[in-house]
Amino acid sequence: MDSGADARWPALISDEYTVELFAFGGTGYVRTRDDDPPGEDTNFVTHAREVDPDSDIVLMIGSVNDYLADPVEIEAAAEEAIGLAQAAAQGARIVVIGPISPTWPVPDGYANANTAVGLAAAAMDVEFFDAIDAGWFEGHEDLIGEDTLHPTDAGHAYLAELIRDVLAS
Repeated sequence: MDSGADARWPALISDEYTVELFAFGGTGYVRTRDDDPPGEDTNFVTHAREVDPDSDIVLMIGSVNDYLADPVEIEAAAEEAIGLAQAAAQGARIVVIGPISPTWPVPDGYANANTAVGLAAAAMDVEFFDAIDAGWFEGHEDLIGEDTLHPTDAGHAYLAELIRDVLAS
């Protein structure tokens, strides 16, 4: 629902941070997608294995795509992904932002995923930021596209500022 990669939040924070994005539509901690790359399931766990060992910060965001998953499975998968990132980039600051709900009131599945991810972050002793509790996008339906899920260019600009604030804290 945006105009392309240059308008998305990773590009918008690239003046301050080097961003290597491991994002494939439809994936989460549990939810996999088997067509990116062909023949290989991808999710946050598989992507955590690809974290650059020289990373100063590893930022994990999500996942609303796990809204139908069992919260126990989400928590376990999030712990695994966080652990893999910690092992790959020893000494890096690990920051976990829970699911960012584009819909208000927040659907139960998003809230359940958020709780599970927060529990995993606490168990792994890493920073957790609760975007739902902070009300990201609440009252900002105009920043979400027609699909009611993905940010517009203005939504990505808004998101970039929020993420900058989290990383600066």
